[in-house]
Amino acid sequence: MSRLLTAAIFLILCLGAFGDSALKPGQHIRLVCVQDPRLNVTRTIGDDGFMDVPVVGRVGVAGQNLDVVRQALDERLFAFGSLATVQLWMTADPHAALAFGGAVRYPGVAPFRAGLTLAALLAEIGPTDTADLHRVHITDALGKDLLVDAAAPGDILLRPGDTITVPVGVGSDQVTVLGGVNKAGTMPFHDGLTVADALAASGGLSAHADATKISIQRNGDSMPATSETVLLRGDVLRIGVSVDLEYVSVKGAVVNPGVVEWRKGMRLSDAITAAGGPKDRANLTRVELLPFGSTKRVRYDLLAIRSGAKPDPEIQPNDTIVVPVGRGHG
Repeated sequence: MSRLLTAAIFLILCLGAFGDSALKPGQHIRLVCVQDPRLNVTRTIGDDGFMDVPVVGRVGVAGQNLDVVRQALDERLFAFGSLATVQLWMTADPHAALAFGGAVRYPGVAPFRAGLTLAALLAEIGPTDTADLHRVHITDALGKDLLVDAAAPGDILLRPGDTITVPVGVGSDQVTVLGGVNKAGTMPFHDGLTVADALAASGGLSAHADATKISIQRNGDSMPATSETVLLRGDVLRIGVSVDLEYVSVKGAVVNPGVVEWRKGMRLSDAITAAGGPKDRANLTRVELLPFGSTKRVRYDLLAIRSGAKPDPEIQPNDTIVVPVGRGHG
């Protein structure tokens, strides 16, 4: 069987696993997460319509489709201070199926085949140009995670229930700084970047920062850090605060996409300004707001808001704002 035909079969399996059908008790859901291997699990929907998910706890899913559940999990993770996102598939047999996701062309689930190796699977699912094959995660059916350099000589035999996650390499050349800094958000990564460098680029420590509580979230783990600690690609640097801080997410065509600190009374235009303002090609007539806990996006015309023709909506912690690219920029 040709590689192209094999890839097509995998794609059909992937597309068939999605759909708009409502989830029911007893069905099995496979989760794949690039950023946090603890979320590479299979869960069964209970009789009460809930399933237990690592990190976020019990989540009601019965009666919803996979896309709605995925958005809800991403929002719950963000509320817990995590920037991880998940992919979801339904699987008929959680113990026999393989799951694969991340920086691959054909993510999905497929029946286990005896003798299948990691190299053979990667050849079929097609790593993308941004895939980091030096840090491939294999999570077994019991949740044990193995970090593999798939670009090195040698190969690994896969087992029933394995989840293969290929992280992004080139596309993750940034770090995120949260907590007690004057300008929380993301910044470009470069070799030798230290905590002190990241703090300086984030406007320094804020008035309510607790400099004795500095930590780094890396590959799902949290570790203490000092100003001399060297950061790695994808790190999330957290600076302790003497008061609880909350954030909103600003995505799309803004100068500094990522998270910005929320403050009481903050409005849509304030959050976009805090993210550096819109880029030249931003479509300000179709800005979208996704309130936390909701699956319904609300569209706003920022040009009309700026002119005073439309009210500037107040936003809440953990809301998400998306500024699209296209016509309608001002």
